Amino acid sequence: MRKAQTLDRGRLRMSNSTVMMNHFNLLKETIERLDLGNKPSQIYNVDETGFGKGLAAEDRVCVTNTHSHSRQVVTSSHTTANVCVSGGGKVLPTFVIYEKSFPSGAYRDGIPGDWLFGTSPNGYMDGELFHKWFKQVFLVHATKERPLLLIMDNHESHLSLDLVETARDNQVELYCLPPHTTHILQQLDVALLRPLKKAVTGLAVSLGYANPNLIIGKNRFAQVLRTAVDKVFSPYNIKTGFPKCGVCPVDENAKDKGKLTPCDPEFSQPGPGGDNQSTSICRPDPLCETCGQFVRGHPLVTQGLIPAELADIFLPIIGTAKKQKSTRIVTTSRVITGEQQYQI
Repeated sequence: MRKAQTLDRGRLRMSNSTVMMNHFNLLKETIERLDLGNKPSQIYNVDETGFGKGLAAEDRVCVTNTHSHSRQVVTSSHTTANVCVSGGGKVLPTFVIYEKSFPSGAYRDGIPGDWLFGTSPNGYMDGELFHKWFKQVFLVHATKERPLLLIMDNHESHLSLDLVETARDNQVELYCLPPHTTHILQQLDVALLRPLKKAVTGLAVSLGYANPNLIIGKNRFAQVLRTAVDKVFSPYNIKTGFPKCGVCPVDENAKDKGKLTPCDPEFSQPGPGGDNQSTSICRPDPLCETCGQFVRGHPLVTQGLIPAELADIFLPIIGTAKKQKSTRIVTTSRVITGEQQYQI
Protein backbone atom coordinates (compact mmCIF):
# COMPACT_ATOMS: atom_id res chain seq x y z
CA MET A 1 0.00 0.00 0.00
CA ARG A 2 1.36 3.43 -0.93
CA LYS A 3 0.21 6.73 0.49
CA ALA A 4 -0.97 9.12 -2.19
CA GLN A 5 1.22 12.20 -2.53
CA THR A 6 -0.10 15.67 -3.21
CA LEU A 7 1.71 17.56 -5.95
CA ASP A 8 1.79 21.20 -4.85
CA ARG A 9 1.57 24.07 -7.31
CA GLY A 10 5.28 24.82 -7.13
CA ARG A 11 6.28 21.28 -8.03
CA LEU A 12 3.62 21.14 -10.71
CA ARG A 13 5.09 24.26 -12.30
CA MET A 14 8.77 23.35 -12.01
CA SER A 15 8.84 19.57 -12.52
CA ASN A 16 9.13 19.67 -16.29
CA SER A 17 11.71 18.63 -18.87
CA THR A 18 12.76 22.21 -19.68
CA VAL A 19 13.76 22.94 -16.09
CA MET A 20 15.50 19.56 -15.91
CA MET A 21 17.45 20.17 -19.12
CA ASN A 22 18.63 23.61 -18.01
CA HIS A 23 19.69 22.20 -14.64
CA PHE A 24 21.71 19.35 -16.09
CA ASN A 25 23.35 21.64 -18.63
CA LEU A 26 24.54 23.95 -15.86
CA LEU A 27 25.52 21.06 -13.60
CA LYS A 28 27.58 19.43 -16.34
CA GLU A 29 29.28 22.73 -17.20
CA THR A 30 30.05 23.38 -13.53
CA ILE A 31 31.50 19.93 -12.85
CA GLU A 32 33.61 20.06 -16.02
CA ARG A 33 34.86 23.56 -15.16
CA LEU A 34 35.88 22.38 -11.69
CA ASP A 35 37.35 19.14 -13.09
CA LEU A 36 35.28 17.01 -10.68
CA GLY A 37 33.98 14.47 -13.17
CA ASN A 38 35.91 11.62 -11.56
CA LYS A 39 36.08 13.07 -8.04
CA PRO A 40 32.80 12.21 -6.25
CA SER A 41 34.42 12.73 -2.83
CA GLN A 42 34.61 16.45 -3.66
CA ILE A 43 30.88 16.78 -4.46
CA TYR A 44 28.55 17.30 -1.48
CA ASN A 45 24.84 17.68 -0.83
CA VAL A 46 23.38 19.39 2.25
CA ASP A 47 19.78 19.60 3.42
CA GLU A 48 17.65 19.80 6.55
CA THR A 49 14.77 17.70 7.78
CA GLY A 50 12.42 18.49 10.66
CA PHE A 51 11.06 16.46 13.56
CA GLY A 52 8.33 17.11 16.08
CA LYS A 53 5.04 19.00 15.81
CA GLY A 54 3.01 15.81 16.11
CA LEU A 55 5.28 13.25 14.42
CA ALA A 56 3.19 10.10 14.74
CA ALA A 57 4.14 6.46 15.03
CA GLU A 58 2.50 5.41 11.76
CA ASP A 59 1.40 7.26 8.62
CA ARG A 60 -0.92 4.44 7.53
CA VAL A 61 -2.08 1.07 8.85
CA CYS A 62 -4.10 -1.88 7.51
CA VAL A 63 -6.77 -3.18 9.87
CA THR A 64 -9.52 -5.80 9.84
CA ASN A 65 -12.56 -5.45 12.08
CA THR A 66 -10.72 -3.46 14.69
CA HIS A 67 -9.69 0.07 15.53
CA SER A 68 -6.43 1.61 14.37
CA HIS A 69 -4.51 4.25 16.22
CA SER A 70 -1.41 6.38 15.80
CA ARG A 71 0.24 8.29 18.60
CA GLN A 72 2.79 11.02 18.93
CA VAL A 73 6.27 9.68 19.67
CA VAL A 74 8.47 12.80 19.52
CA THR A 75 8.23 16.03 21.49
CA SER A 76 5.84 18.63 20.06
CA SER A 77 8.58 21.28 19.78
CA HIS A 78 10.24 21.46 16.37
CA THR A 79 13.79 20.21 15.92
CA THR A 80 15.83 20.38 12.70
CA ALA A 81 18.63 18.04 11.67
CA ASN A 82 21.02 19.47 9.09
CA VAL A 83 22.93 16.69 7.32
CA CYS A 84 25.55 16.66 4.58
CA VAL A 85 26.98 13.79 2.50
CA SER A 86 29.50 13.40 -0.32
CA GLY A 87 29.36 11.40 -3.52
CA GLY A 88 32.21 9.33 -2.11
CA GLY A 89 29.96 8.02 0.69
CA LYS A 90 31.07 10.27 3.55
CA VAL A 91 28.63 11.80 6.04
CA LEU A 92 29.62 14.96 7.91
CA PRO A 93 28.70 15.60 11.58
CA THR A 94 25.05 16.46 12.08
CA PHE A 95 23.86 19.93 13.10
CA VAL A 96 20.85 19.83 15.45
CA ILE A 97 18.72 22.97 15.84
CA TYR A 98 16.27 23.19 18.75
CA GLU A 99 13.25 25.42 19.07
CA LYS A 100 13.74 28.44 21.37
CA SER A 101 16.27 26.95 23.77
CA PHE A 102 18.70 24.11 24.40
CA PRO A 103 17.33 21.11 26.29
CA SER A 104 17.93 20.81 30.00
CA GLY A 105 20.07 17.97 31.29
CA ALA A 106 22.81 15.99 29.59
CA TYR A 107 21.44 16.15 26.06
CA ARG A 108 24.92 15.64 24.56
CA ASP A 109 25.53 12.29 26.33
CA GLY A 110 26.52 9.61 23.84
CA ILE A 111 26.78 12.13 20.99
CA PRO A 112 29.98 12.52 18.94
CA GLY A 113 31.93 15.57 20.02
CA ASP A 114 31.99 16.96 16.48
CA TRP A 115 28.18 17.29 16.25
CA LEU A 116 27.00 20.91 16.29
CA PHE A 117 24.03 22.25 18.28
CA GLY A 118 22.10 25.49 17.95
CA THR A 119 18.76 27.18 18.58
CA SER A 120 16.35 29.39 16.66
CA PRO A 121 12.96 30.87 17.59
CA ASN A 122 11.05 28.21 15.63
CA GLY A 123 13.58 25.39 15.44
CA TYR A 124 14.26 25.97 11.74
CA MET A 125 17.44 26.83 9.88
CA ASP A 126 18.28 30.47 9.18
CA GLY A 127 21.09 32.27 7.37
CA GLU A 128 23.23 32.85 10.45
CA LEU A 129 22.99 29.23 11.58
CA PHE A 130 23.75 27.90 8.10
CA HIS A 131 26.85 30.09 7.88
CA LYS A 132 27.87 28.79 11.32
CA TRP A 133 27.46 25.20 10.11
CA PHE A 134 29.44 25.95 6.96
CA LYS A 135 32.41 27.29 8.93
CA GLN A 136 32.39 24.90 11.89
CA VAL A 137 31.31 21.65 10.21
CA PHE A 138 31.68 21.73 6.44
CA LEU A 139 35.04 23.48 6.15
CA VAL A 140 36.45 21.48 9.06
CA HIS A 141 35.27 17.98 8.14
CA ALA A 142 34.97 18.00 4.33
CA THR A 143 37.91 16.70 2.35
CA LYS A 144 40.86 19.07 2.16
CA GLU A 145 41.07 18.63 -1.62
CA ARG A 146 39.96 21.65 -3.65
CA PRO A 147 37.78 22.79 -5.30
CA LEU A 148 34.58 21.46 -3.70
CA LEU A 149 31.03 21.56 -5.04
CA LEU A 150 28.20 21.91 -2.50
CA ILE A 151 24.73 21.21 -3.91
CA MET A 152 21.78 22.58 -1.95
CA ASP A 153 18.25 23.88 -2.39
CA ASN A 154 17.41 27.50 -3.16
CA HIS A 155 15.90 28.28 0.25
CA GLU A 156 16.64 31.76 1.55
CA SER A 157 18.17 30.33 4.74
CA HIS A 158 21.08 29.11 2.58
CA LEU A 159 21.69 32.42 0.87
CA SER A 160 23.73 35.17 2.47
CA LEU A 161 26.58 37.37 1.38
CA ASP A 162 28.72 36.17 4.30
CA LEU A 163 28.24 32.58 3.18
CA VAL A 164 29.13 33.34 -0.44
CA GLU A 165 32.27 35.23 0.55
CA THR A 166 33.40 32.46 2.92
CA ALA A 167 32.79 29.85 0.24
CA ARG A 168 34.73 31.79 -2.39
CA ASP A 169 37.64 32.27 0.02
CA ASN A 170 37.79 28.49 0.55
CA GLN A 171 37.31 27.39 -3.08
CA VAL A 172 33.84 25.97 -2.49
CA GLU A 173 31.32 26.36 -5.31
CA LEU A 174 27.74 26.71 -4.09
CA TYR A 175 25.23 25.19 -6.51
CA CYS A 176 21.53 25.88 -5.87
CA LEU A 177 18.95 23.50 -7.35
CA PRO A 178 15.87 24.83 -9.16
CA PRO A 179 13.05 25.62 -6.72
CA HIS A 180 10.49 22.87 -6.01
CA THR A 181 12.58 20.13 -7.63
CA THR A 182 14.44 18.59 -4.69
CA HIS A 183 12.14 15.52 -4.77
CA ILE A 184 13.74 14.73 -8.15
CA LEU A 185 17.21 16.31 -8.07
CA GLN A 186 18.44 16.35 -4.46
CA GLN A 187 20.38 13.30 -3.32
CA LEU A 188 19.34 13.52 0.34
CA ASP A 189 15.66 13.95 -0.50
CA VAL A 190 15.62 11.07 -2.97
CA ALA A 191 17.58 8.45 -1.03
CA LEU A 192 18.10 9.27 2.66
CA LEU A 193 15.82 11.71 4.47
CA ARG A 194 12.63 9.66 4.29
CA PRO A 195 14.39 6.51 5.63
CA LEU A 196 15.99 8.66 8.34
CA LYS A 197 12.64 9.96 9.58
CA LYS A 198 11.21 6.45 9.43
CA ALA A 199 14.15 5.14 11.46
CA VAL A 200 13.72 7.85 14.12
CA THR A 201 10.02 7.03 14.41
CA GLY A 202 10.73 3.30 14.54
CA LEU A 203 13.29 3.70 17.32
CA ALA A 204 10.91 5.90 19.31
CA VAL A 205 8.12 3.35 18.93
CA SER A 206 10.42 0.53 20.01
CA LEU A 207 11.38 2.48 23.13
CA GLY A 208 7.69 3.02 23.76
CA TYR A 209 7.05 -0.71 24.10
CA ALA A 210 8.72 -0.56 27.52
CA ASN A 211 6.71 2.52 28.47
CA PRO A 212 3.47 3.13 26.50
CA ASN A 213 3.40 6.75 27.68
CA LEU A 214 6.93 7.53 26.50
CA ILE A 215 7.50 10.58 24.31
CA ILE A 216 11.05 11.33 23.16
CA GLY A 217 11.79 14.76 24.64
CA LYS A 218 14.30 17.38 23.55
CA ASN A 219 16.95 16.15 25.96
CA ARG A 220 16.95 12.61 24.48
CA PHE A 221 16.20 13.36 20.84
CA ALA A 222 19.84 13.65 19.75
CA GLN A 223 20.62 10.13 21.03
CA VAL A 224 17.77 8.66 18.99
CA LEU A 225 18.78 10.71 15.95
CA ARG A 226 22.41 9.57 16.24
CA THR A 227 21.34 5.90 16.20
CA ALA A 228 19.12 6.52 13.17
CA VAL A 229 21.87 8.35 11.28
CA ASP A 230 24.31 5.49 11.93
CA LYS A 231 21.71 3.02 10.65
CA VAL A 232 20.62 4.85 7.49
CA PHE A 233 23.70 6.80 6.35
CA SER A 234 25.87 3.90 5.26
CA PRO A 235 28.46 4.56 2.53
CA TYR A 236 26.44 2.37 0.16
CA ASN A 237 23.16 4.25 0.75
CA ILE A 238 24.91 7.59 0.36
CA LYS A 239 26.71 6.65 -2.86
CA THR A 240 23.58 5.28 -4.56
CA GLY A 241 21.67 8.52 -3.98
CA PHE A 242 23.91 10.60 -6.24
CA PRO A 243 23.47 8.54 -9.46
CA LYS A 244 19.69 8.42 -8.87
CA CYS A 245 19.68 12.22 -9.26
CA GLY A 246 22.00 12.25 -12.26
CA VAL A 247 25.08 13.28 -10.28
CA CYS A 248 28.36 11.31 -10.12
CA PRO A 249 28.20 10.78 -13.06
CA VAL A 250 26.10 13.54 -14.64
CA ASP A 251 23.23 11.82 -16.46
CA GLU A 252 19.96 13.60 -17.21
CA ASN A 253 18.29 10.29 -18.08
CA ALA A 254 18.84 9.00 -14.54
CA LYS A 255 16.14 11.26 -13.09
CA ASP A 256 12.84 9.69 -12.05
CA LYS A 257 10.52 10.64 -14.92
CA GLY A 258 7.56 9.44 -12.89
CA LYS A 259 7.98 12.52 -10.68
CA LEU A 260 7.63 14.97 -13.56
CA THR A 261 4.32 16.78 -13.92
CA PRO A 262 1.83 14.44 -15.66
CA CYS A 263 1.46 16.98 -18.48
CA ASP A 264 5.15 16.85 -19.34
CA PRO A 265 6.03 14.92 -22.51
CA GLU A 266 8.72 12.98 -20.61
CA PHE A 267 6.37 11.91 -17.80
CA SER A 268 6.41 8.14 -17.34
CA GLN A 269 5.11 5.64 -14.85
CA PRO A 270 5.44 1.88 -14.39
CA GLY A 271 3.71 -0.03 -17.18
CA PRO A 272 2.23 -3.55 -17.10
CA GLY A 273 5.71 -5.09 -17.27
CA GLY A 274 7.11 -2.89 -14.50
CA ASP A 275 9.27 -0.73 -16.79
CA ASN A 276 8.65 2.99 -16.97
CA GLN A 277 6.63 3.94 -20.03
CA SER A 278 5.82 7.37 -21.41
CA THR A 279 2.24 8.07 -20.32
CA SER A 280 1.81 11.83 -20.37
CA ILE A 281 -1.86 12.51 -19.70
CA CYS A 282 -1.93 15.67 -21.77
CA ARG A 283 0.25 16.99 -24.56
CA PRO A 284 0.84 20.69 -25.16
CA ASP A 285 -2.04 21.94 -27.30
CA PRO A 286 -1.74 25.23 -29.23
CA LEU A 287 -4.29 27.94 -28.54
CA CYS A 288 -6.15 29.88 -31.19
CA GLU A 289 -4.56 33.30 -31.68
CA THR A 290 -8.00 34.85 -32.17
CA CYS A 291 -10.16 33.38 -29.42
CA GLY A 292 -7.50 31.90 -27.13
CA GLN A 293 -9.16 28.49 -26.92
CA PHE A 294 -7.74 25.02 -27.58
CA VAL A 295 -7.24 24.24 -31.29
CA ARG A 296 -7.59 20.45 -31.18
CA GLY A 297 -10.24 20.23 -28.50
CA HIS A 298 -10.05 20.35 -24.74
CA PRO A 299 -7.18 18.01 -23.67
CA LEU A 300 -8.90 16.96 -20.43
CA VAL A 301 -11.98 15.89 -22.37
CA THR A 302 -10.05 14.04 -25.09
CA GLN A 303 -8.09 12.17 -22.41
CA GLY A 304 -11.33 11.22 -20.64
CA LEU A 305 -10.40 13.05 -17.45
CA ILE A 306 -13.52 15.24 -17.33
CA PRO A 307 -16.92 15.01 -19.06
CA ALA A 308 -17.61 17.34 -21.98
CA GLU A 309 -20.17 19.33 -19.99
CA LEU A 310 -17.39 20.54 -17.68
CA ALA A 311 -15.14 21.70 -20.50
CA ASP A 312 -16.36 25.30 -20.24
CA ILE A 313 -15.21 25.45 -16.63
CA PHE A 314 -11.61 24.46 -17.35
CA LEU A 315 -10.73 26.94 -20.07
CA PRO A 316 -7.57 28.97 -20.69
CA ILE A 317 -7.64 32.40 -19.08
CA ILE A 318 -8.32 35.08 -21.69
CA GLY A 319 -7.47 38.71 -21.26
CA THR A 320 -4.87 40.71 -19.41
CA ALA A 321 -3.97 39.47 -15.99
CA LYS A 322 -4.00 41.87 -13.09
CA LYS A 323 -0.65 43.59 -12.86
CA GLN A 324 1.27 42.48 -9.80
CA LYS A 325 4.16 44.01 -7.99
CA SER A 326 7.39 43.07 -9.68
CA THR A 327 9.46 40.57 -7.69
CA ARG A 328 12.55 38.63 -8.54
CA ILE A 329 11.65 34.92 -8.59
CA VAL A 330 14.31 32.27 -9.11
CA THR A 331 13.16 29.58 -11.54
CA THR A 332 16.43 27.89 -12.47
CA SER A 333 19.46 26.29 -10.88
CA ARG A 334 22.37 28.65 -10.29
CA VAL A 335 25.93 28.80 -9.00
CA ILE A 336 25.74 31.58 -6.42
CA THR A 337 29.51 31.72 -5.95
CA GLY A 338 30.05 32.42 -9.65
CA GLU A 339 31.22 35.85 -10.78
CA GLN A 340 27.90 36.77 -12.42
CA GLN A 341 25.80 35.95 -9.37
CA TYR A 342 28.35 37.43 -6.97
CA GLN A 343 28.33 40.79 -8.76
CA ILE A 344 24.53 40.90 -8.50
